[in-house]
Formats: sequence, C-alpha cells, structure tokens
Amino acid sequence: MAKCIRCGRSAGFFSKYCDECIDKMQEEKRNSELREGIANKRKKSDYHFVDTRKEYNEKISEIKKRIVNDIYEKIDKNGNVIFYKNYFVNIDFSIEEVCTGEKFDCNFLVNMGLDGWEISATFPKTKGYVFKNKSFGSTVGETWGAGLGGIVEGMYVVLKKNIKSRSEIDDNFLEKYVDDNLDTLTSSEEKIELQRLWSFNSNKYAE
Repeated sequence: MAKCIRCGRSAGFFSKYCDECIDKMQEEKRNSELREGIANKRKKSDYHFVDTRKEYNEKISEIKKRIVNDIYEKIDKNGNVIFYKNYFVNIDFSIEEVCTGEKFDCNFLVNMGLDGWEISATFPKTKGYVFKNKSFGSTVGETWGAGLGGIVEGMYVVLKKNIKSRSEIDDNFLEKYVDDNLDTLTSSEEKIELQRLWSFNSNKYAE
C-alpha cells in the first residue's frame, strides 16, 4: 500500500494522503479561508474608515465656508452685523483687610478697543463661604452657622463689534470667528450629519 506523502503512514487507495492528514488539510483550508475572509473584511472596513474620516473633515470645511458666506450675505443685506466675544477678568478682593484673588488686569481691552471692540455687558463671578458649627457630647454633628457671600472674584466681559460693510473685515477675521463659535453657528441638520460620521470613527477606534 502506498505511503502518505505527508506523514509516511499508509495512504488510502488511489490517494497520496492518509485519512487523518486529509481531515487535517481540510480543517487547515477552512481556517485559512476564514482568516482570509476576516482580513478582507477588515481591509474594506479600514478603507471605509479612511473615507469616512476624510468625509468628516470635508464636511467641517464645507460648514465653515457656508457660515462665512452666510455672514457676508447678511452684511450685504442688513448693512449692520454685530460680532460678540467674551473674556474673564480677574479681580482682587479683601476679607478682613487680607487681600486675596488675582490682581485686576484689563490691558487686553486696550488693543481690543483699537480693533473696534467695545464692552457690551459685564457679569460678576461671585464666591461664598459657609461656616458650620460642630457639636459634641449628647449630640454630635455639624449644623450650618453662617455664610459669607457676594464676594466678587472676577468679571465676565462681553465685547461686541459692529460691522457695516465687507471692507471692515477680511476672510482671516471671519474664519477665526467661525472657528471660535463653530458649534453655535452649525445648524441642527449639520450637527446630525457630523455626529453620524464621528460615531463611525469612534466605533472604529474602539475595535
């Protein structure tokens, strides 16, 4: 009887392999096909991931251009558009003649004013302290004793800038303004589309 060319044991009639080697070879073939299928699927998924990430970035650029064009159109149509931005300003304060907080500094307003920005509104940031009474003996615990509040430790400053014509601004100004306020200026439909693309990318990273 012929010998199996793989293991050297007796082979079946009209066969180069024994039954055990034939079973092993069939299993190896199935595993190989399975690995190849997984690799191809992952490869296609990677291509889709790259395409989707590229589509996400392109969508962001598209939204920014749309917003910039909309602002220009509003300037042309209304002849007066107001831009806003906000800053936080530290304020030093005293408690029992002890000065605390950071030193007041609003030097940034000098350059902002020269660029046409003016103060539109201010909102104080306040801080409070709670004093508790501790009890020992027949009753143990803490009770609220008193409070010290209304200490202004800073100020939110809202600035505005009136623009009446295109000649007063340029693309760099608008692009920076749109970047700083992209979430606010993006429409609901655009947010949904961005969320869809971002969700795919997040799921891919999680794999």
